[in-house]
Amino acid sequence: MSEEINYQRIARALALADGYSPLLKQEVLGKPDVVDMAGIDVDATIKLGADRLSFRRSQLFPAIAEAFDGTENTAISGVDGSEWAIVFDAEVQPPNVVLVRGEERVVVPQFSLLTSDATARVHALQLIAKHHRLPVDLVDRWSLLLSERKPTDVEIGAFVEDLQNTPVGVLEAIRESLRGGRLSLDTLVPRYEAYYRQLVGEAGSATSLEDCVTRVAIPHFGKLLAEGDQQSLSMVWFLCSHASISQMIEREWRGNDDLLADSMTSLARGGDPISRTGAIEVGLRLLRERPGLTQSLTELINAVLDREAVEGTDQFALLSALFNCIYGQMARRRILVSWPPFARRLASLAHASVVVRHFGDIVSDPASFTRWLVDAGDADFIMQTLVDMRLEPRWFPELGSAGQLKNELLGRIWLAAKSMPEAVEALGFTERLVGEGPGVIDEQIESAAVFLPGPLEGRAAMMKLDAESATGIEEMLTGKVETTTFTSLYNASLFYSVPDHLPALAAEALERNHYQVVLDNRVSIFDCLVALASVAASTRCAKLCDAIHTVLRVSWRLAPGELSADQSFRVGILACAAREELSEWTESVGRFLTEISLQDLSVEDADGLLSHLSTMCHIEPELWGTCGRAHAALGMIDSR
Repeated sequence: MSEEINYQRIARALALADGYSPLLKQEVLGKPDVVDMAGIDVDATIKLGADRLSFRRSQLFPAIAEAFDGTENTAISGVDGSEWAIVFDAEVQPPNVVLVRGEERVVVPQFSLLTSDATARVHALQLIAKHHRLPVDLVDRWSLLLSERKPTDVEIGAFVEDLQNTPVGVLEAIRESLRGGRLSLDTLVPRYEAYYRQLVGEAGSATSLEDCVTRVAIPHFGKLLAEGDQQSLSMVWFLCSHASISQMIEREWRGNDDLLADSMTSLARGGDPISRTGAIEVGLRLLRERPGLTQSLTELINAVLDREAVEGTDQFALLSALFNCIYGQMARRRILVSWPPFARRLASLAHASVVVRHFGDIVSDPASFTRWLVDAGDADFIMQTLVDMRLEPRWFPELGSAGQLKNELLGRIWLAAKSMPEAVEALGFTERLVGEGPGVIDEQIESAAVFLPGPLEGRAAMMKLDAESATGIEEMLTGKVETTTFTSLYNASLFYSVPDHLPALAAEALERNHYQVVLDNRVSIFDCLVALASVAASTRCAKLCDAIHTVLRVSWRLAPGELSADQSFRVGILACAAREELSEWTESVGRFLTEISLQDLSVEDADGLLSHLSTMCHIEPELWGTCGRAHAALGMIDSR
């Protein structure tokens, strides 16, 4: 019987080691009750410093306990064979053990929790929690445990994980990795929801942007502002990816002028675009009542307007690359999968801003770093955004570009300046912020693009299109069907809510011309169809979606090569967002992809489509039920 039990334990250990993904394995092995029940002994490697010093947990923690108990000459070997002494040091705060080898000393604050003195353990916890801004509920939980006994090896590991999931812990890990030149995607994009909740609040529970601002953001940054320190205020600025959030900050601000002025000065010297934009919006609104902000606000505006000359780095390109990479990696790793798209983007932009803020003094080659980010996350970002369009159809991948983020953020400053001319005049920025000519903000942006939907506005309500413009579009749609015929409809749909009959008229125009579009060299076939697909999505016109799919089928048969496989995929999937219900959308995507998979595709085209399809199914597993045939067909071509 004993041999059988041992065999079962070995089998379970082997299954955990080889049969599960790293994330699931980590989750299972991190549960002591599961491990104990399975009869599996678990050890771990503890890495200290810049990922270069490693010890076995089963050896390290007992040695630390011995040093706290007064044992002299406690020694331990690292994984690499290096020999270290562990000595108690009463001079550090909190009192702790130190790892020593020659002149090298390593102090890890969390080790102070292993002392046998309960009062010292709780005091150490308070100091560590304050530095990492650990949430109150976690502090209370750990205080209760530490006041009763020393933590076990597994519990220390769990505590370290809690610290790593704070904004302070994440930032320290990223900075350390950047300095060592070995930043990985695992470090750049934290996996755990706890980190993002501390960063942006409970945004995942919000049902809309308005709900997120009033019910989630205000209480979240209200707590941060109540703490009344620079670090808390800097965390608030990261949330300013939408103008409505900075408006609430201005409304809720109760702090003194010096704190706000110091924060603006800090942003002027080394801030990220989102934080700077939010701070300028708040500053312009408060300037009349708080003239003490004048100097710091002036410095901040000058830093934004002259950023290229001062910093030498295109911060909008960096922010765009980080946002796209982070959002794409969230899709790949299924992070925040239950959050609505706007909330995930709020978290992604806030995290990207954290990295940008602390980037300049570490990375020596920003251009190479930006290229690495684009290569790492661009494809996943596009697929996630196309899937998101079922719920938020007005925001598409191109709106995450560096140019458009620049239009979005500088445009907000431009609009804020126009709405507060007295404050702008008092600062002496009338010409540069609302004037025309060289060096003004208007020269740096595309004015119309300022009003395009932002990352959090994919489902925002739009103003209705006026009757005169609608009549003009109707006339265009009843005439000759060329690639320029639908331009006015598309442009209107970007900025307005268009009447339902207009996309229906577009579908009828395609049908009237036997689902063929005559090329006008001013607009390509692909640009025309992408525009129409965007209209179908934003207006939820299933009739236009079906018409576009028919146009693609006709193009494949009558004009092969007119559209590449990738272009056809982009148009067809974009049009599917006309159907919001999950079951209807998956059916539409499945039908379209099955049709395209049965075309005469090259191995290269099939490989690309198979990659797109697999990524989409990973993001939205419900697609497997309708895309199985397409996946099999593409796989057969790819395996030739």
